[in-house]
Amino acid sequence: MGEIEMAFVDKQPPAVASAHFVFCASDFRVSEGVRDGEHFESAAAMAVGDQIRLSRRAQPRLLILSHYNGVWTVAQTSHASTPGTAVKVESHLTFMSPDGRLLEVLLLTEQVAGGSLHILPLGDIHDRTDYVLVDYRHDDPVERFEEASCAPFFEGTTVLMADGSERPIEEIQIGDMVQTVAHGNLPVRWCGKRLLAATGSHAPISVTADALGNDMPIMLSPRATLMVPGRSGRPSAMEYIYTNDLVNGDTIRRMDGQYMMHYFLRLAQPAVIIANGLMTTTRSAPNPSNLPRRMKLVDNAHDTDSLFGNVIAV
Repeated sequence: MGEIEMAFVDKQPPAVASAHFVFCASDFRVSEGVRDGEHFESAAAMAVGDQIRLSRRAQPRLLILSHYNGVWTVAQTSHASTPGTAVKVESHLTFMSPDGRLLEVLLLTEQVAGGSLHILPLGDIHDRTDYVLVDYRHDDPVERFEEASCAPFFEGTTVLMADGSERPIEEIQIGDMVQTVAHGNLPVRWCGKRLLAATGSHAPISVTADALGNDMPIMLSPRATLMVPGRSGRPSAMEYIYTNDLVNGDTIRRMDGQYMMHYFLRLAQPAVIIANGLMTTTRSAPNPSNLPRRMKLVDNAHDTDSLFGNVIAV
């Protein structure tokens, strides 16, 4: 994974809500290492070369966090953990699978006595597979979590700015004003970019011209969410839909490649912007495609309504 450039206004991310599929620490066992056979406990208990394995019975749960006054807390709508519990992004670990693929993982700890440890995989993960720890860092987990909380865009994506112009995502800077659908013009509070392998859950979605009302071919992130006309047919009724759910294998299909630059954009608050002529949220949708297919998402976790609200009027 190439870490190219990250830029922040300050150490605290702007107020947002963030949703992710996570596992419990007890869902993993050390398959080789000093603590062979024991449940995964913490980054401090691991050494480079140790191996972990995800249990076949593991059940991912949807953890929704809100940010207020410098603290991430579990939201009322979260399917995992207790609402109101403070959560800290503790560590950033990198594992390698037997076929040489890297898997980045973030450790999220509840800031209460006896609090749980949540494991957030940032890529494709499989059960019955041994992952070898190759690196761990404590200096960038918050920044990496910020990326995971944003819906990434690809080079060439144009964004509608406050002055009515359309600007390529790669030219947008902190402080620039972006036009939103329902919140007027909002400033860019955070932005960054990272080179990632365009495979698996990071593979972009290619959309041919006119497939979604777009006048030219575009590339969308599988973690993006679009706002589209609702099923009621009323002009003012809109609803959200995952780009993953639009894939038809023909005019809208996944494109595995080598590496692509991912651009991340965070406004002063979560909002719907116009990117490539489509109404797109700046929040990342939790991506169940990077989980083992046979795993059941408990509590109906893949539910857009619980994250964004089904129908809104604009």
